[in-house]
Amino acid sequence: MCQLIYASPLANNPFSGYSPHSSFDSHFKSSVLRSPSSVSSSSSYSVFLPSPAPLSSSSSSSSFHSSQFPIVDSAILDYYVTPNVTINFTHIAYDHRSDRLYVGTSNWLYQFNASLEVEVAVETGPVYDSPLCSPSDCTSIDNTVLTTNFNKVLVIDENSNKLIACGSVHQGACRRHDLDNIASKEELVPVPVAANDENSSTYAFIGPARYYNQPVKSVLYIGTTNSRLGPYRDFVPAIASRSLEEGPKLFNIIENSFSDTTLVDIESHLKDYYLVKYVYGFHTDDFVYFATVQKKSHLRALEEWGYVTRLARVCSSDAAYNTYTEVTLSCLGPDGTDYTLLQDAVTIKAGKTLAADLNVKPGSQLFIGIFSTPKDHTWEPASSSAVCVYSVADIESKFNENIHLCYNGSALTRNMDYIAGNIKDCPEPGSGNVVSFCGETLKLNGSIPIISNSAIVYNETLTAITALTVDETNVAFIGTSRGRLKKVLLSHANQGEEFGEITIDPEHPILSDMYIHSNHRYLYVASPYRLAKVEIESYPGLSESNFVKDERNLQRSSSSEPPPAPSNFKASILSSKSVNFSWSSIHSSPSSSSSPSINGYIIRYWRVSDLSRSDLTKQVNISFPATNYLISNLEPGSNYQAEIIGFNGAGLGLPSRIVRFETLEDSPSGPPTSVKTFARGPSTIKVIWKPPSRDKWNGKILGYHVCYRALDSSSSSSSSPSFTCQTTHVSSYSNSHEYVLTSLTKGTSYSITVKAFNSAGTGPEFPEVITKTLLGELPPAPHVNTKSTSSDSLTIKYTINNSLAPISMFQLNYKESKDDYWQQKNLPYDGSSTFNEYTLTNLHPTTIYKVYMTATNQFGVSDPSPIIISKTTRSARDTLAGESLPDTQTGRESEGRNGSLSGTPMSDIANALTIVIGLGAIVVVLLIVFVYSRKIRSKGSAKTSFEFCQTYQTGNLAYNPPSTNGSHLHHPLHSPHHLHQTFGSSSPDYNDDTDRTLSLINTPMMDTVDRTMSLMHGSLGVTTINQLTSPYSKILIETDKRNSTYLCSRHIYDYPQ
Repeated sequence: MCQLIYASPLANNPFSGYSPHSSFDSHFKSSVLRSPSSVSSSSSYSVFLPSPAPLSSSSSSSSFHSSQFPIVDSAILDYYVTPNVTINFTHIAYDHRSDRLYVGTSNWLYQFNASLEVEVAVETGPVYDSPLCSPSDCTSIDNTVLTTNFNKVLVIDENSNKLIACGSVHQGACRRHDLDNIASKEELVPVPVAANDENSSTYAFIGPARYYNQPVKSVLYIGTTNSRLGPYRDFVPAIASRSLEEGPKLFNIIENSFSDTTLVDIESHLKDYYLVKYVYGFHTDDFVYFATVQKKSHLRALEEWGYVTRLARVCSSDAAYNTYTEVTLSCLGPDGTDYTLLQDAVTIKAGKTLAADLNVKPGSQLFIGIFSTPKDHTWEPASSSAVCVYSVADIESKFNENIHLCYNGSALTRNMDYIAGNIKDCPEPGSGNVVSFCGETLKLNGSIPIISNSAIVYNETLTAITALTVDETNVAFIGTSRGRLKKVLLSHANQGEEFGEITIDPEHPILSDMYIHSNHRYLYVASPYRLAKVEIESYPGLSESNFVKDERNLQRSSSSEPPPAPSNFKASILSSKSVNFSWSSIHSSPSSSSSPSINGYIIRYWRVSDLSRSDLTKQVNISFPATNYLISNLEPGSNYQAEIIGFNGAGLGLPSRIVRFETLEDSPSGPPTSVKTFARGPSTIKVIWKPPSRDKWNGKILGYHVCYRALDSSSSSSSSPSFTCQTTHVSSYSNSHEYVLTSLTKGTSYSITVKAFNSAGTGPEFPEVITKTLLGELPPAPHVNTKSTSSDSLTIKYTINNSLAPISMFQLNYKESKDDYWQQKNLPYDGSSTFNEYTLTNLHPTTIYKVYMTATNQFGVSDPSPIIISKTTRSARDTLAGESLPDTQTGRESEGRNGSLSGTPMSDIANALTIVIGLGAIVVVLLIVFVYSRKIRSKGSAKTSFEFCQTYQTGNLAYNPPSTNGSHLHHPLHSPHHLHQTFGSSSPDYNDDTDRTLSLINTPMMDTVDRTMSLMHGSLGVTTINQLTSPYSKILIETDKRNSTYLCSRHIYDYPQ
């Protein structure tokens, strides 16, 4: 039985929000079909709106929350506003086939037509729930509460014509809705999928999978942050592939066996600490990617390192996620700022301009991301953002480069201790060819980041991005945290230009889900309370005809041609901040007497930093017929580039040649930063500082004046003697400087300051820092050596020379070589012994550690000792399992000394036992080889042999001469490919046992069936050469090329399977 209800905006109905189709003075009434089920029921009820009708007159006096008042902007064609602040939009999905939009909110799902009129609204909550409830049942849980259902996943499955929606209740379980009418829905699938709270991230998309050599099928790739709420979170992995097949497998993780399961997860003991935020995902032909924000280190002691953005990749044919790999994604600003937190991203085809910049073909896939700097050491974004552009080809190349570092011996560890499962060390070099890494067990975190310089930077938080490719250009639409929508032309990979902005919803962030209409003329964008349809052509800024050309633009511009490039464009430097541009005028077209061929000019100019990165492009519009223009807002001592473009009714013309110029220097406008002083004795003070902010240099910093004056206790600093200054000349690009003031008075306070200078003068000084010299001498630096090592410990031996003041304590500082921060242990000292020892325990096996020490007396801390480097041994378990014996290296970093190999008694016994077993195995193998070789030699007259083997010393292949004449032999390499040896009329006569060698062949691939090359007295040929694979070669190639890098298909490898 259905009940007919009339709705008004005074009621809490989700479809009664404001829409421009009915103003505040108009009327609206909706017919509603509602199921009789209760709000508190775990099952949801539906609302269907067959057609909109006017509201009652009372609606004109309704009060709305602040974001509901309409924004007057001609670019916004249609919009819809939520009826109250309890209903927040979270996700949008767009069906380009029907032009419908689907919006997930708190407790509701909406279905809109292309004009943003509500067609259907389905209520999904609140429901009685608890983190302790199972996805299907809450009857056994007593403390359930009425819980808001936040939409976490909203994805369109075109193959089944269904809308997949997952909420935060019922452990993040999902259900499917019909796209034509979302009120027609299937039963909830009781499988935990999404995060079960409001703020933990979940990102899902549908992509191809090629598991078990089966035909390609679509699966749901999903990454989920651990909410740490309830026991069922252990059943939700970090990333997984979930089935979209009808029936009992729907939304379940795809698995073939217990070991072959399409998921990757965080190590159990780190799962509640090492949280990963999933921001974006996409796929290529062979790979699936997730963009994440996660801690730089999984170690709790290094939490202050903060967060980074990483791309995670897995092969789409990998049914066990063994190929899971992570690489850091870095976005650098023009001043070197690292924008570490990805906020949103989009993949798009490259226009001709960006394709040329990135050295890829037009139409190649690009990854465009918006990044922010962090607040402190959290993943919360600060008000500083940048846009960076990457080619997917370069991304894949960097992944391959990092993988090869592991496989060619350059990297020792996979650096993935936070991922669950058996993470092994990188393989030993020379362990064989790898035809495809999609068949390998990778699981590594690459050390070489993917870096891009920013195209444009903002002093506000960016929250959303989508992009459009039209002919030669790429245009990005970027949302901000304050409800604004920007239009940015990505003219180059490292240069962007904003040319339009409108406000969608003041002071409310733009959601990351933005969609461009299939005809490229409209953009759908939303905030938590407003959904808007924006006309791209009416967007404020430069005319759309310059960037987005539809048929009307082409017709409008067909009557005229854009102007040619202006000539004789020059820049004349006038001062440190001003330049005068001049150029030759473009005259009216001789063929047209009615209108000139030029309406005006645009001068674009941008500053180029010392690292060849460009700042934001600025521009000025100049009316015709001007032929010069003065710009006076430049930065002193800076390099600039500029170009001029003419425009008329047909659009922008060709740009002129780029002119380069440098403004005159001015004295530094800012003081040095981070000035610190340290008393190092009764007569010395060390001063350290950093340069002024880069934008305050106003040229090249040549040096610094370090000034000081003594302060007596009876006078203030203002009445003290004048400053004495010492000058130090430095490299302008050094990031840290120091100077030691000497010949000072014992126990005296000094006021110290530092100021920078360049060729134009001296800048302001840093505020005075007061430091007092010591009353006595500091102790000398300790002498430190490594006495012994084991698999989990280092024993350090340290001595100290005589000190004028008794030493009270030593500080032992150590870290793993890959870490950035030192750990410290304080070692009390009573002065009873000159020679002392300390053992560091609980260390990792086969790990390189750095160690140094300082000494402390009553006056302070000594200088640090030289750093020593020590490596722990392999554990007894690894050695007995067949690992090679450890190559322990110890010594001073500066001296290269080797130390002894020793450890605890148990480790010594295990190592001795391992050596005995290893030597015995070697003897047995040698005996077998000797007997077998004698047997083969005895049969040498019966057959001809042509054998390959590895020789790591030369990188060549050993050749055993045949014993018969005139033979033509084939040796299998990769079936059906063969290498063959051809001899002349007589075979070479070798009377000794010396091996002959075959060097690496490096030759272009050609359409030839039989390619031969000189080999001893014969030749080496290749058949079906064009079908050779390009495997990864693990053999050493040349004496000057220790390990091969990734070689392309133009190399023929002299290493057989």
